[in-house]
Amino acid sequence: MTVQSLKFYLTHPVKAFRRVLLAIYEYRHPDEPWFSQGAVRKLEELLTKDMKVFEWGSGRSTLWLSKRSKEVVSIEYSEVWSQKVQEMIVESQTKNVNLKYIALDHDKSLPTPKDYDPIPKYVSEIFNYPKESFDLVIVDGHYRLTCVDQCLDYISPGGYILIDNSNRIPREEWVVPMSWPMIHQSENVMTQTTLWQKPKN
Repeated sequence: MTVQSLKFYLTHPVKAFRRVLLAIYEYRHPDEPWFSQGAVRKLEELLTKDMKVFEWGSGRSTLWLSKRSKEVVSIEYSEVWSQKVQEMIVESQTKNVNLKYIALDHDKSLPTPKDYDPIPKYVSEIFNYPKESFDLVIVDGHYRLTCVDQCLDYISPGGYILIDNSNRIPREEWVVPMSWPMIHQSENVMTQTTLWQKPKN
């Protein structure tokens, strides 16, 4: 924990208490994704073993999703972290995850607008799959606005897009079409997670 974080929690005791409760919950549920708990419960309702998932940002979610879906394609920009996740995949003998390390085209500290020319390779990896290939797309990595903008055609009718940390910008700036209903939104002391569904027609 940084000094700045410590100062914040010392002056916000209720949030500090909630953070402690979250830490206890995460300790007791070591395999769950770091989404809001409500979003995890919603995904448990939605996921089936015939669904294909694409996620930007690998981690605990990768193995968790693999147990509840047919296939997971996971894109990671950190070489060190991708190696760690790959070790987790091998250790668990998971066979339905395709983890890909793709370095960022820009410095991580730079702002990430919606439009790039050319599209960063980290984002454009989804172009290697047929349109409407994925039943769930998760945006939880870098270039988030661009990822959302570019993935919409690759979600199957009736499929879903999940954005973690969705409270970082207003809803309308996420460029999810207004015709796509928001089917879930929840938060904890660390994150807000939002799910939209692509219309079937």
